Amino acid sequence: MGSKYAVTNFEIFADQDFNDTLPAGQSLSPIFYSKNALSNPQNVLQTLLEYPNAPDLVSLIYTPYLPSDTSRIFTITMRMTKENGAIAEGKVSGVRFK
Repeated sequence: MGSKYAVTNFEIFADQDFNDTLPAGQSLSPIFYSKNALSNPQNVLQTLLEYPNAPDLVSLIYTPYLPSDTSRIFTITMRMTKENGAIAEGKVSGVRFK
């Protein structure tokens, strides 16, 4: 049984510049993908909207892209908005890309 309200938006943000075209605070969602049962990479937002009542399908997200400076340590914020306007947000600190 899924949640009562579907997910309408999922965003990923970094606390510092990812590269020259993705400054701190801009959504990184377009460069992240989810690995689902079909083993096809898909944009996280697209996957959540296709399966709004099954967030467990988005248990692994990844990006094939590296920041311009791989020595940086990021704090990543993930924000999910549901159709009733409720927002859930979480932060993960100490993220490195290699």
